[in-house]
Amino acid sequence: MSDRSFTYRLVFKILRSFCPDQLYEEIEGDLIYQFSKDVKTVGEQRAKRRLIWNVIRFCRPGIVLRNKFSTEIIQLIMLENYFNTIYRQVIKNKVNAAFKLGTLTLSLFSFLIIAVYASYQYSFDRFHENQEHIFRVNSIRIENGNETKYATAPTALGPAIQEELPEVKSFTGISEWGSAMVRYEDRLLRLPHMIEADSSLFSVFTFDILKGSKEALTDPEAVILTESSARQIFGDQDPINKVIAFPDRFNRLLEVKAVIKDLPPNSSMNIDGIMNYGALRDADKKDLRSWVVGSGGNNLFVLLANGTNEEEFLHKVSGILKKNLAKTSEGKERSFRVFLQPLSEIYMGEPLKWEFDRKGNTLYLYIYLSLAFLLLIIASINYLNLSIADFTFRGKEMGVRKALGARKRQIAIQIVFETGVYCGAALLLSFALLYAFFPTIAHRIDTNLKFEMFLDLKIVSVIALMLLFLLLLSTAYPAYRLSLSNPVDDLRKRMSLMKGLSLNKILLLTQLSISLFCICATWAVSNQLTYIQIRDIGFDRYHLLTVLMPDRYPVEKASVLKSEMIKLAGVDAATFSYYHITGVPYFNAPYKIESGGEMKPVLLNELFVDENFLQTMDVKLLKGRNFRNAQEFKTAYIVNETAERELRLNEALGKRIIVEADGDSTWAEGTIVGVVKDFNTRSLHKKIEPLVIRLQYDSWPGNCLNVRYHGSEKEILASIKGIYERVLPEFLMDYEIVSERYDNQYQTEQKAYSIL
Repeated sequence: MSDRSFTYRLVFKILRSFCPDQLYEEIEGDLIYQFSKDVKTVGEQRAKRRLIWNVIRFCRPGIVLRNKFSTEIIQLIMLENYFNTIYRQVIKNKVNAAFKLGTLTLSLFSFLIIAVYASYQYSFDRFHENQEHIFRVNSIRIENGNETKYATAPTALGPAIQEELPEVKSFTGISEWGSAMVRYEDRLLRLPHMIEADSSLFSVFTFDILKGSKEALTDPEAVILTESSARQIFGDQDPINKVIAFPDRFNRLLEVKAVIKDLPPNSSMNIDGIMNYGALRDADKKDLRSWVVGSGGNNLFVLLANGTNEEEFLHKVSGILKKNLAKTSEGKERSFRVFLQPLSEIYMGEPLKWEFDRKGNTLYLYIYLSLAFLLLIIASINYLNLSIADFTFRGKEMGVRKALGARKRQIAIQIVFETGVYCGAALLLSFALLYAFFPTIAHRIDTNLKFEMFLDLKIVSVIALMLLFLLLLSTAYPAYRLSLSNPVDDLRKRMSLMKGLSLNKILLLTQLSISLFCICATWAVSNQLTYIQIRDIGFDRYHLLTVLMPDRYPVEKASVLKSEMIKLAGVDAATFSYYHITGVPYFNAPYKIESGGEMKPVLLNELFVDENFLQTMDVKLLKGRNFRNAQEFKTAYIVNETAERELRLNEALGKRIIVEADGDSTWAEGTIVGVVKDFNTRSLHKKIEPLVIRLQYDSWPGNCLNVRYHGSEKEILASIKGIYERVLPEFLMDYEIVSERYDNQYQTEQKAYSIL
């Protein structure tokens, strides 16, 4: 009996899989009756075989095509009819079809560009293993009564938390060294992005080592090069164990111990080479583990254990800082605390002081994403309006389909199918356009973008969701209205999908509003770029170039180089400065300034120059006088308007000022001899801060020789290079055009304008 029950269940389960519901009960009854009859006449075993055969015989087109499966087959057959209908409508209404396809193509083209750019921006630093557990320890300090965020922490903090806190699996400190001149045999070149790092660097970050080992940085005289840097220096030679010299660091020698693969373009750190802390430092500046809070410190990265509570961890770190930080000169606790920033958020995070990472711009990225979404809405509305106009004249077609038995679902499927064909064709056209113009687009937006990025799973998912969104927005209303309309009314008159044109007006108003928003956004960015170009930044940035001096060079040749350049025809003036005049943050240092009859402690940004600075840079002196000679380096100081105003100096001239240096609270005492008009040493995005201009206090004049010229830039550069090679033949001359350096600060705005 159980064997017969099993046979019944199996056979009738097979029957139910293909038999229409309306026929199943009747067929099942006939089969059971025939089976009972066969059991009596031929026996149970043969009756079972006949039952199975009878079920198989029912699996024929006459039965199968009458169930729900047959409906799907018919729908597949109807696809040919749908394609024919689309073809006829395109031939009949070429202008309408061209506008539909053109609008969708342009919108998808723009959407894809923004999608791949946004995906690239959000991918920064996510290639590191354990990136979700890597954090940078940033600091917050109180400066002149205001909170200021730094990307640095005391260099001694890393080893301390590694030793005392079990949550820290590993740490590494990184400092930007900057540009370094390198010599190998007869090759002299400059590596612009060198860093110093702890030997534990590879236990935190994932860098692919091509040659050498992860232990390379344990050697204090080792250097690690990237693949491209090694090729640039050594060509096809094996770089391992070869020695390179650093001419601007007293020809100090370092041995190449490892070569790493070039960092991917979506790395916030830009690295050409890595050396151990202190490898190229002066002998008196190798205090690598200091609790000093100020311009010192490094970028401290920690790899935390899974499940670490960040608040509890920071509380413990605060205890370590409180125990080790020296008190202020007044004997008070320092206003200094730290916070964690995930590695993946550094690139898109707010800019902090003393971080050397490349930065994105969250505001503009949100604008791009909003623009992409708005473009899809515009395309959908435009397609919807054109489709409504098209279907208004296709009433007879819809009426005939309904009269012939087309169901509501089939009408809706036809409309969705037509939109899907248009979207698919537009997507193919947009990809074709992208493939053709992608090099030009990447050049204007970001040269690191690659066409292969469209194959990324995230991008593919975004495209699929975008198409689904487009289909729903473009087809929901017409599919609903057309499926409900009366076939008799469709045959007698034109269809009316709008009630009093209210929906049409709403759609047109929405489309117009979005278009105006996009135009206004483009206009605003364009005006911002124009403003950046014409804005008076407080000094004349045009016809000005900066010769980048070696890190260390014979100081007695500095005055010779400057005087020889001034003699050149076309050179109007020249001045040394410790830093670039634009595009870099300056060191701030503790001072005391006379205010209200007492000496008040303040932090001031420092700019070290020579006595020709104001003339060469065309900085306007509002009050007082300029420096008279280099001997005033301890007695004369010039401040900007912001310092006079924010420090409430009233009349700054003649106010006493005390310089603190290296723990000496009275290293130098002088007076303020001049006040200059504010000038932007950083981009216009940054607030102008209190600044003190002072003469360099030792014999070394600085990193930059700024030259004011007129006439042909090419001829001036050739003449300057000739003098440089004659005076400093052992070094390589580099230079920058100040106006170009200034413009490079606004690449984000330029990209935004290109995308808009």
